[in-house]
Amino acid sequence: MVPLRGPACRNAGGGPTVAVIRGLFEAMAPAALKRTSRKTPSEGKDTPFPGFVQPCLPSLIPTVPSGSEWVHEIKYDGYRTQAHLRHGVPALYTRRGYDWTGRFRTLAEALPQLRANSLIMDGEAAVIDEQGIPDFEALYADLAGNRSSRVIRP
Repeated sequence: MVPLRGPACRNAGGGPTVAVIRGLFEAMAPAALKRTSRKTPSEGKDTPFPGFVQPCLPSLIPTVPSGSEWVHEIKYDGYRTQAHLRHGVPALYTRRGYDWTGRFRTLAEALPQLRANSLIMDGEAAVIDEQGIPDFEALYADLAGNRSSRVIRP
């Protein structure tokens, strides 16, 4: 995760919004499952789970911003999805806050495999074709057919 510090994306409190730039399955790679924090669990601060977080939506601008305060990521053609793991229980939400946990069963089943008890990840749920390119029509067809085995978070 990296803080987005550009002026176009601030949370309700005015501070930087946090965005995930790697998807769920990439985060599940063995190296990512190793604990990287130097804090022990007893040093962490208990705070209430925030629930659904209104996502920062992109804005069309004439040129690409430059500077160290901007972070850029690849846009995948899929559904914007917010993954929650609260006390080990997964939930997935659309960008408008609708619960799509049942529609994204594959992602929901994968979330508890992460080394976290509680988390929120923002990303894009997509179906990737044989060439590694997101296929929105395949995603739409899978969801219409109540299938989610090909859905990933790139």
